[in-house]
Amino acid sequence: MARIGIYCRVSTLEQQDRGSIETQVQALKAWCRVGHHEIAGVYRDEDVSGTIPLNSRPEGARLLRDASNGRMDTVCVYKLDRLSRSVVGAYHAIEQFEQAGVSFVSATEPLDTSNPIGRALLGLLAVFAALERDQIQERTYGGKMRVAREGRWPGGPPPFGYRLADHLLLPAEDPLPCGYSEADVIRLIYCLATHDNYSLQAICDYLTNLTIPPPAYCRPLRRGPPPALHWRSSTVAALIAAPTYRGRHVYGSVERDCPPLVDRETWDLAQANVEQRRKFCGRGSSTHSFLLRNLVRCACCGRSYIGATYRHGRRLRDGEWFYACGGKRRHLQLEGPDRPRCKSPDVHGPTLEKAVWAEILRLAGRQEETLAEIHRNAATVTQAASARLLEVDRLKHSEARLDNQQDKLNEAFLTGLMDEDEVRRQKERIAREKVALAEQIAQAEAEFQRACNVERQVERATHALETLAEVIRGDPSPEQQRRVIEDAVEVVTVDRREDGRPRVHVKLVLRDTAETAIRWCSRPCGISLWSVEREIAA
Repeated sequence: MARIGIYCRVSTLEQQDRGSIETQVQALKAWCRVGHHEIAGVYRDEDVSGTIPLNSRPEGARLLRDASNGRMDTVCVYKLDRLSRSVVGAYHAIEQFEQAGVSFVSATEPLDTSNPIGRALLGLLAVFAALERDQIQERTYGGKMRVAREGRWPGGPPPFGYRLADHLLLPAEDPLPCGYSEADVIRLIYCLATHDNYSLQAICDYLTNLTIPPPAYCRPLRRGPPPALHWRSSTVAALIAAPTYRGRHVYGSVERDCPPLVDRETWDLAQANVEQRRKFCGRGSSTHSFLLRNLVRCACCGRSYIGATYRHGRRLRDGEWFYACGGKRRHLQLEGPDRPRCKSPDVHGPTLEKAVWAEILRLAGRQEETLAEIHRNAATVTQAASARLLEVDRLKHSEARLDNQQDKLNEAFLTGLMDEDEVRRQKERIAREKVALAEQIAQAEAEFQRACNVERQVERATHALETLAEVIRGDPSPEQQRRVIEDAVEVVTVDRREDGRPRVHVKLVLRDTAETAIRWCSRPCGISLWSVEREIAA
């Protein structure tokens, strides 16, 4: 009486729900009863593709362990394709069985590796199993492409932010437990990536803090415990890059229209911002907390300076590091071999960070002088507001004058005083002047609106300065220092002197966070209320 290990597999949850795996189990148990064999164990791999190696499957790995421990004499499957749909995969699995001293049989095929004929038939059946897999893939892909060309959904879960109705994509506006709908989450992501210019990680932190579930949590594709509730930057990057959200769904070689969740201009701006950060923003470090990461810019090439613990091929001693231009450190990756390497100098990291922090302490320590300067600037802006209002009126009168000229041109053409070519040239000139006037009017009105809010901005700047001084008095930790620097430092610019030494300028700002109180615990947002730029010794 042989000890039989029964192995069953289905590749999709649909087959599992139809009872396909139970059909295999019952058939193999009946086969064991007919042959008077002992069942050593039943191993079920549900929702597992036949192309995955046996030792990478949950139950397949357990089967191999039990076979190596001598708990069975033979492994039995319903058909060879249940073991693997790959020729190489089938041979490799059976080779592992043979190394464990276990034979392999198929209940519905003349396949038994314990004899020469069975081993000879193994290759032939494995080839046909692979052929069947390729044919299924070809038919499935052809059917999905045909459905996609007809404008219907080809199958599978819809993209995050959409739902299916009669095989068509529609925005998913039903609220999630957090209060946002999936479509709202997509719009929020694009808003953060464009208007607020958040990084991918900052977007992840923002969504996680709002307890918005990520796509993998809302639509789990596998059984088992649900995934974590925190967002990953790779997920946000994939959502931003998807053309579906601008109204163009791509499936293979088929492109078709779908309801957009954002306009094309917003989508393009999000792509540009992500690409800009990829090229110009440095990466963090797991061993060093670079307080000025992503804030130091090269005046020569415009790239970000990145923290470096190696110099001239040697690792620096503990407590020593440099900020180096990314255009110099990652020259071949960013620019290619045809562009010259940036010549900007490296800056000693601890010295630069101490100098920038000293400027922030100086800002916090001279509140009266800074507030007096802010009030002087506010008075100047208020005086300029009336002038901007007069400018808007003058520009609108000029626009009305152009409309009057266009009416006179029409009358001149109708009365025969001007020919058609001259009228067309004059209208083109008027159109160009009107476009320029419209831009000037929009700019003047925006400046007037900012001037009207100057008192509110002064109040916010005062609160920001007081909050900054309070945080600094509390002996902040390195992480708190980093948060303060994010909010108080606009940019640190590094230039090259004639003698090759670095020239460093730091620009400090006070920011208006618009709808929320000034926070020194998150990334900066809003507009600058006050700024100053100084050269520092670093």
